[in-house]
Formats: sequence, structure tokens, C-alpha cells
Amino acid sequence: MVCRNKERGEDARQQIINISKNPDIHLLIGDVSMKQEVKKIAEDFMAQEKELNVLILNAGALCNKKEVNADGIETTIAAQLIFGAYYLTKLMIPVLKDDPRIIAVSSGGMYNVAFPDWFNFIL
Repeated sequence: MVCRNKERGEDARQQIINISKNPDIHLLIGDVSMKQEVKKIAEDFMAQEKELNVLILNAGALCNKKEVNADGIETTIAAQLIFGAYYLTKLMIPVLKDDPRIIAVSSGGMYNVAFPDWFNFIL
């Protein structure tokens, strides 16, 4: 699993281990809104593993104010679409083997609030 925050990621990893009784849960640290970090995540994974059966894309962000990442791309779009979904999937293709599955998760929470004013340029 990939998390931005090492402490929170390690806590989530431990909870999964406790519930599943499976100690084979690995944590990679990186921000999927950043192209170079996504590349490093893929490289780190492939250095440890040769195969991936399921890729679950669950990254998300909806900032109250417009935020642009170091690549000059709006953070929400970068995390949810460009780097956190498309680029990560593209990089993982070499290890997606034996009937692989790619699952994209979306949140219905965004329907409970209005889009931020800055987001209107996209719509």
C-alpha cells in the first residue's frame, strides 16, 4: 500500500495486519500527486516484487483552495487522475500479470458539498 504519511501509513498497515492476520502487508511512502514520487513508488515496488495481481487506485484530494504541485499541475487533478491513476497504472503494467485487475475507487463524499470556487474553470 502507498501512503503519504509514514506514521499514518504504518498505523493503517498494522491495523490491516491485526484484522487480516496476514503479516505480508507492505508500505511504500509517496505522494501520488507528484510525478517523481509516483515513479519512485513504482521503482521501489518493482525492486521488491516481480508481480502485481491487483492495483487499487484510491487516492483522492479536494482542496478548499487551488493548490498547484511542483509539476505545475493542480493537486486534485494530479492525485486523482494524472499521476495517482493514469501514470501509476502505466508504470505498473510490466508487473501486472496473470489475469490482473485494476480497481478505481471513487468517493461519493464530494456530492455532499459544492465544488470550490476555483474548480469552476474545469467544469
